[in-house]
Amino acid sequence: MSSLTLNVRDMVDEATAWRNKGVTAIPVVFASKRPMVKWTPWRERNPPVSLLRLWFRKAYPCNLGLVLMNDLCVVDFDEIEVYNRWCSTMPHLADSYTVSTSRGAHVYLQMMHDTGKTYAFDGGEIKGSGIVIAPPSLHSSGVVYKVLKKQRIAGVVGIDDLGLEIKHEIVVRVVDCERYATNGDSIVSRIKRANPIVDWLNQYTTVLQRMDGTLEAICPFHDDKSPSMLVFPGEARCYCFSTNCRAHRSMDVINCTALMNGISNQEAISLLSRGVG
Repeated sequence: MSSLTLNVRDMVDEATAWRNKGVTAIPVVFASKRPMVKWTPWRERNPPVSLLRLWFRKAYPCNLGLVLMNDLCVVDFDEIEVYNRWCSTMPHLADSYTVSTSRGAHVYLQMMHDTGKTYAFDGGEIKGSGIVIAPPSLHSSGVVYKVLKKQRIAGVVGIDDLGLEIKHEIVVRVVDCERYATNGDSIVSRIKRANPIVDWLNQYTTVLQRMDGTLEAICPFHDDKSPSMLVFPGEARCYCFSTNCRAHRSMDVINCTALMNGISNQEAISLLSRGVG
């Protein structure tokens, strides 16, 4: 199932299914990894279903993030070749619940020891803290996270049982809610307030409201025959789903201005900052 066909009920059902497994699901900014709600209070307990519904209905369209809690960890393989080699050496763990990512795979495991920490190995990370993006989310590259293996989540005693050569521990910077963490006085913030993404796009195309309340537009960055651009005013961003389009990524008004005029982002900031107080 792609993010284009996913609706609010699907997202709530997916979040509820993870809650029933003892894992907190939170809304994440669409096509990104930035949390939209304060999630640190829920690292040791689950939110009520009513709160999950409120989160995802207000945030939709959005990605789905899982809070790594209750001994859940994820082995993040940066490349599919590294993952395939690991599977051949650790077949008893390779059948655990697995997700395909933009470049590699996420293997979900229950770890009795070494929990709450994140480690680096050649070709990826073992994530025991923070948030992991889960299906059916959309990566910023346009790739949809998909379930590769639906088997139960396998259990391991500790990090030494993973068959990976650990390089060092990684200190994870906890970002509780990116939506409210931006510097409201920065020139970039002032530019975005002075140039709403919908107003900017309406200079080149027409932004329309869909039946489900989301916004779409004929993409101005390629020869678009039908609306393939989604617009998110609340996040001040847009995204084209055409894989051959230059705007096939999450973009704000600065990125759009740079792309439309063939200039750098820094030059776009200089251009848009004129007259911005």
